[in-house]
Amino acid sequence: MIKLLMTTTVFLFLFGCSNEETVVENLSEAKPLEEKIADVMEEQDYLLDNIVDYEINDDFIYVFSYTTQSGLSAAILKFNSNSIDWVMGEKSIQTISIGDPEESTPILTVVQTDEPNVKGVRVNNEHAKLIQLTQDLTEDYSTEVKYWIHFSKMTEDFENLENIPSENIEFIRQNG
Repeated sequence: MIKLLMTTTVFLFLFGCSNEETVVENLSEAKPLEEKIADVMEEQDYLLDNIVDYEINDDFIYVFSYTTQSGLSAAILKFNSNSIDWVMGEKSIQTISIGDPEESTPILTVVQTDEPNVKGVRVNNEHAKLIQLTQDLTEDYSTEVKYWIHFSKMTEDFENLENIPSENIEFIRQNG
């Protein structure tokens, strides 16, 4: 009797109670976040090889790219429960603040400088995050890409986005 019970249990476990087809179908529909981002970027004719970084803040995804011709640029996507939507197209960056009060987009301030003695950046008296990478241009030549990012919430101080970078950025320099 025990053998029959164990055999029946094993049989049901292996064959009878399986939802394997449903699980496999659901898994095949689920794409990783990076693939979803790539799909949206390709729809906008964005070259995926140029993407150097992603940053997520609230429901927004900031996609940074770099080319030798145009330098650093950013695009903004919005993450919804079922999709990722395009918010703002590729925008070239030197020192810039971008955001969209209509979309409640956090204000992103990106700072780049060629000054070798800058070791940090503060935006609105808060430290910005350093992103640093080596971009291979050819087999024999590469360039260092270095920039700082800072996210802020929309406040009355940000009514005019044009004034944000020059008024609220402080460079922290090395001594010597």
